[in-house]
Amino acid sequence: MRFVEQKGEVAQSLLRFVHRDGSIRYIEGVRTNLLHEPAVGAVVVNYRDVTARQQAEQALRESEELFRLLFEGGRDAVLWADADSGFITRCNRAAGILFGTDSPAIVGRHQSSLHPPEEVEHATTMFRRYAAGATEEPTESAILRADGERVPVEISCSLTEIGGRRILQGVFWDLRERKRAETERLALERRFLHAQKLEGLGCWRGASPTTSTTC
Repeated sequence: MRFVEQKGEVAQSLLRFVHRDGSIRYIEGVRTNLLHEPAVGAVVVNYRDVTARQQAEQALRESEELFRLLFEGGRDAVLWADADSGFITRCNRAAGILFGTDSPAIVGRHQSSLHPPEEVEHATTMFRRYAAGATEEPTESAILRADGERVPVEISCSLTEIGGRRILQGVFWDLRERKRAETERLALERRFLHAQKLEGLGCWRGASPTTSTTC
């Protein structure tokens, strides 16, 4: 009743139908109250098939949800930065864990602030090269956690455009375990070589000038 009482009132509705071929169709209806117009004196209703639009919107929602799941649920730390300004625009939960803080605390920071002082120049140079479109192998660097710990990382970057903005995506891998394993391996190698050297010296010292000794 309220609709017919409002002169010139316009109302929209979305109707869902099952077509005779079994497919789902969406029909948008637009009602306009022209009862007060002497030449019309009726409620004018226009219908149009908006199935394609609804399907496109649904596909977009599903794509966004899939992206959110992959981005937020990924184990690798991912950060987006504006390629022109260098400021972080987005990061996932794994990035917050790597940096020892909440993800929102990273957004808005300049990319150079993510690194310890001795790494800033190198990181800035690499950022500019990637932002210029260079494609290179992942590079090693270091980041500075919220608690002050210096963490070795490997960074892979790719340039893309989102919403008219040039975005540089950086994927950060924590190298602490790899570096620790390398240090332990090198220590074992040094101990092994040292033991071999001592064994060789022992054989040489124990040999008689007139006796042939094989070690």
